[in-house]
Amino acid sequence: MYYIKENDKPGKIYQFFIKLFNIIELNDNLIEVAKIQNLKGKKKERILKKVAKKTIYLLDKTNSKKIVLSKNLKQEDEYKNYLYSKNYDIVDGKYLFTLLASDVLEYIIKKRNIEKKELKIAILANDISNLKGIIYDIVRKYKNVTIISRHISKLKIIQNELYEKEGIVIAISNNKRKSLLRTNIILNFDFPEETINKFSIYEDANIINFNNKIRIHKKRFNGTNIYDYEIKLKKDKLDEIVNFNKELIKSTYTKDIYEAQLYKQQNFTNLRNKIRDDGVKIKYLLGNNIF
Repeated sequence: MYYIKENDKPGKIYQFFIKLFNIIELNDNLIEVAKIQNLKGKKKERILKKVAKKTIYLLDKTNSKKIVLSKNLKQEDEYKNYLYSKNYDIVDGKYLFTLLASDVLEYIIKKRNIEKKELKIAILANDISNLKGIIYDIVRKYKNVTIISRHISKLKIIQNELYEKEGIVIAISNNKRKSLLRTNIILNFDFPEETINKFSIYEDANIINFNNKIRIHKKRFNGTNIYDYEIKLKKDKLDEIVNFNKELIKSTYTKDIYEAQLYKQQNFTNLRNKIRDDGVKIKYLLGNNIF
């Protein structure tokens, strides 16, 4: 796995040669590329393309396809597309976001001062193959939970299992007119924008989109529409992961650094235990009408 960030070493002469020759430096697992952020127009496009090609040339010599981009480089869609075209896995924090679903819930409940008796949660998920552990984690903590999906038959297996083994009752629905009408927290795992906007949504709902940023078209919707986040964790753990590289910590999202070192083949319980032991907490959420 490699980290990629813009080179921000001081010195006008040094920076001049970096831009002139589109220099790329490799130190251990850190790649530093010429600064793109302050360039504009055709000059930026030309240098960005050269930097991307040199990055790929360097990465192709390694055995790793996983990369973590700095905050600045994550904003450069063209640069990312070059990397995607060569099948590089750019860590985006979405996998970790899903694992933190119950933590996000607790964060919102606390920030919004929502009483548990008033809490009504909806889980939106068509593909539930990797969500079973997350669903169980949530429904064990909160009683009033509805799962909305087009795969009702698959969910009935989970519904029956929860009731028979633990006495937990969950509702299953796909009613576009009623399912979300009184729900104050909506966990959207994979519903696209077009689909979710077909539902009648409670106007003050808190929507968390774990996969893609979506826009709610309802004119009366005045709730919170969340699409991103950042975490904090034990300082010694973060230092350990990046080998005490302060520049890397400053230039890169902690969520990306942390997700990159997760072994995704572990089961949900082991992953959650690791997250707890590493002291992972929600630092903030990003979205519209955020609290």
